[in-house]
Amino acid sequence: MDRYTTVAEHILEAMRRGNYTVGGIVETTMQCYGHSIEMVNLVLGMLVERGVVTVMPTGIDRDIEPLPVAWWSVVPA
Repeated sequence: MDRYTTVAEHILEAMRRGNYTVGGIVETTMQCYGHSIEMVNLVLGMLVERGVVTVMPTGIDRDIEPLPVAWWSVVPA
């Protein structure tokens, strides 16, 4: 198993544990597995490109413009 696959599995595990925001997934994978923010963001982007997950702005706090990406939702595609 290569490094990208490992990070992808850890991202999906973070989602199964209830983390559904970019920030929550990054924080969980960094704290639990020691991945860098750059690697998590890279692999999260790869999962989006491959249609595994979708990343979109949440409806929370629409008064904040622009909505920080860390608050964006990550959902299975």
